[in-house]
Amino acid sequence: MGDQCLKMIYEDITWPDERRPYPTGVVIDEQKPALRYHSGDLVYAEAFEDERLVTRYWSPDGRINYGPERLDGEAFELVANGLHLKRWSLGGMYETSRTERGARHVCIDLKSQDIPLSVTVHTLFAGFPVIVRYLTVRNDGCTPVGISYLQSFSGQLWRGSEFMLGSYARDSWSGEGWLQWNNIGVGHTRIPFDGGINFRHPFALLRNDVSGEYFAFSLQWSGSSEYSFQRDGDRLRFCAGSKSEAMQRVLAPGESYESAALHIAHTSGPLDDLIQAYHAHLRRFVIPAYAPGSDLSIQYLIPADQGFYEFDEETAVENVKIARAIGSEVFILDAYWWDVTCDWEPSRKRFPNGLGRLRSEVRAKGMKFGLYLEMEGGRGNIRESRIYAEHPDWFFSPYDILDISIPEAAAYMEAEICRLIDEYDLGLFRIDYNPAYVITGHGDGNYHEKGGFAENYHSRYYESFYNIYRRVAGKYPDLILQQAALGGGRNDLGTAAVFHENQLTDGLAIPRELQIYAGTTLELPPERLRIVHGADGSHAHLKSQKQDTVMRLSYALGAPTIFSGICAPSLAEFSNSRQEGFRKYAGLFRDFFRPLLQECLVFHHEPVNCFSGVEDSAWFAMEFGAPDKSRGWAVVVRMFRDSGDRFVTHSRHELTRPYGKPLGVFETSPVYTLYPRGLDISKRYKTTFDSLGHTVETSGYELAQTGVRLRLENAGMSELIMFEAI
Repeated sequence: MGDQCLKMIYEDITWPDERRPYPTGVVIDEQKPALRYHSGDLVYAEAFEDERLVTRYWSPDGRINYGPERLDGEAFELVANGLHLKRWSLGGMYETSRTERGARHVCIDLKSQDIPLSVTVHTLFAGFPVIVRYLTVRNDGCTPVGISYLQSFSGQLWRGSEFMLGSYARDSWSGEGWLQWNNIGVGHTRIPFDGGINFRHPFALLRNDVSGEYFAFSLQWSGSSEYSFQRDGDRLRFCAGSKSEAMQRVLAPGESYESAALHIAHTSGPLDDLIQAYHAHLRRFVIPAYAPGSDLSIQYLIPADQGFYEFDEETAVENVKIARAIGSEVFILDAYWWDVTCDWEPSRKRFPNGLGRLRSEVRAKGMKFGLYLEMEGGRGNIRESRIYAEHPDWFFSPYDILDISIPEAAAYMEAEICRLIDEYDLGLFRIDYNPAYVITGHGDGNYHEKGGFAENYHSRYYESFYNIYRRVAGKYPDLILQQAALGGGRNDLGTAAVFHENQLTDGLAIPRELQIYAGTTLELPPERLRIVHGADGSHAHLKSQKQDTVMRLSYALGAPTIFSGICAPSLAEFSNSRQEGFRKYAGLFRDFFRPLLQECLVFHHEPVNCFSGVEDSAWFAMEFGAPDKSRGWAVVVRMFRDSGDRFVTHSRHELTRPYGKPLGVFETSPVYTLYPRGLDISKRYKTTFDSLGHTVETSGYELAQTGVRLRLENAGMSELIMFEAI
C-alpha cells in the first residue's frame, strides 16, 4: 500500500484560555477504504465494505484495534420513496475546513445505487471524548423524493450482556430529567421522544457493567425522534434519529436536507468523567457564548399568570424597587403584559401608557430590561389577533400555533422579534411555548402536501425556528436569549444550542425541582439552567419554603432567577431580615459561585448517580468544583422525611397518581455523609458551613476519606458547604 493511500493527520487543539492541549487525529485509508477518528482518548473506526458504510469498533482508552475483534452494522439508516437504501457507491473521504468554533470536520460522500440521491456523512470532533455525527441528504434526480426514515447514526456498540440504560422516564409537565436506570434485555428497547414539545428529551446513558465503560447520547433536535437499542445475543446495536408518521422531509430536485446531529460521548471509569467531558464539549462547541457583561446575571421576574397580586404598571414599578433592593441585574416583565396574544402590544387596561415608564425605571436602577413573549402562539385569544384575521392559514390546529415552516409566517415572526427588541431596548428576550402537546403525524392535519407526499411540519418548522434565533443573536450580540417552554418542555440540545439559557418547569418546589435538576444536569451544564422557585400560583400551599434552603437552591445551583412571589407585595412589606437573606446569597453568587460556574466540574451524589435515579433517595446532594481543585461547593437537601414524592400540584398530569402515594421508602436517619470528589487530597482546605456560620481547616484527604457528616432532621432542611484551598 502506497503512502498516498494512507493519510494520518494528528493535531493537538489548544484554546487561548487553556494551556492543556487536546489531542485529535484522523486516519483515512483510501485503499481499504476505512477511517479512524481520535478525539482525546476516544477512538472510533468505520469502513466502507460491501457497498455500505459500517461500524468497526469503539475504544474509550486510545487503544487501536488490529485484531479480528470487530463490530458490524450500517453506520446510518435511510428510507426514501419507500426503499430502505442499503447499496451505496463511495465518492470520497476527506477532511474539510474546521467549524466556526474550531472542531475538526471529516466527510464521507456516498451515492445511492437505487435512486438518484446522495449522502454526505459528517463527523465532528475536537479533543474531548465526543464525536458528533449528522448527514446531508441531496436529491440528485428530477422528481421529488420523500424521506420517511432517517437515522443519523446506527451501529453496534458492544459485545456482552450486562448493559444498563439510564433514560428519562417521564414525558409530562414537571417530569423532565426523570432519570431511571434499567437493564437492557434481549430484543428491542425503544425510547420515543414525541411531539413538538417534549419533557422527555432525547438524551440517554449506557453503562457496560463488565467493561466499566459508558456511552452518552444526545440528539440535537426539538421535534419527534427515537432511540432504539437492539440486543441480540451478545451484541448491542443502537440507532438514533428523527421520526414521523408522515414523510419527515420531501426533497425537491436539487434540494438538500441536513439531519439532526447526534452527540456521542464514550469513556471508561466513573460517571463523573463522562458527564464532565460532555459538559466541556457542550460549553466549547454547542451552547452559545454570552456577550461580555451579560453572562449569568441575577434576574427578577414578575408574571401575571400566577395570581399573587394585581398585575399592572404600578405593581411592576414597585417590583423594580424590590428587584434592585436584592441586587438583581435584569428585570423581566413576564406573561400577560398584553391583551391579545400575537398582537404584542401593551394592555390598554394594565399598561395604558405603554411600557416606556417601566423600562425607564428599570434602566434608572441600573438593570437590563427583559420581556416575555409567546411568539409561536399556542394558547390564549389568538383568534382575536390582527395576524390571525389576516392570515388564518398561517396557524395550525388544534392550538393555533404560528406555522413558521411557512416562509412568510417565519419572516413575520422574525420581524416582530426585532421590532420588540428595538422598541423596548431589550437586554433579555424570553420566549415561552405553551400548547400542552403538539399533535404530530399524518392524520391530524399538521403536515403539508409537497410533491405528492404528506410532509410532517417538524423538519422545516424547527429548521426555521433555529435559524430565526441564530439570526437574531447575530443582529443583537449583547442580547440574552432565554427560553421556557411550559417550563422544561424544550430543554433539548437543539434548543439549547440556540438559546443562552433554559428554564426548568416553573411551579416547582422541593422535592421535585431537585429531582429534575439532578437528572437534567447530566445533559446540560448547570449554569445554563434557570430554577424559578415557587412560580406556581399555589401560594406555597403545603410546600417547603425555608428561606435559607430556597436561597441555596436559587443562588448555588446555577444562575438565579427570583420570582416576585417569594419576596413581598411591596418594598415596604419586605422585611429587612428577609431582604438581607437575598442580598447575602446574591453576594455569594457574585463572589464565589459565578466566577466558577461556566467551567465547573459537576459531581452527582444523590439522588442521581451511577447506580440510582431520581426516585431512589430521600436526599439531594450535588458538588461543583474548579478544574484546578482550588475551590468548590456542595449543596445537600433532605427532600423527604421518610418516604415518597410529596410534591403537591394542581396539574392534571399529577392527578393520575393518588396524592401522597409514596414512590419509595427510605432510611429515616437524619444524618447524611457527603464524600467530596472534587478536591485535591494533597491540599488543605478552609471548609465553611453556611447554616452554622463556621469555618474549619481540614485536609483534602480527610474530607474525601471520612466525609462531611450533616444532621438535617426534617424535610426541606439543607446545608451549603464551601471549600477553598489554603
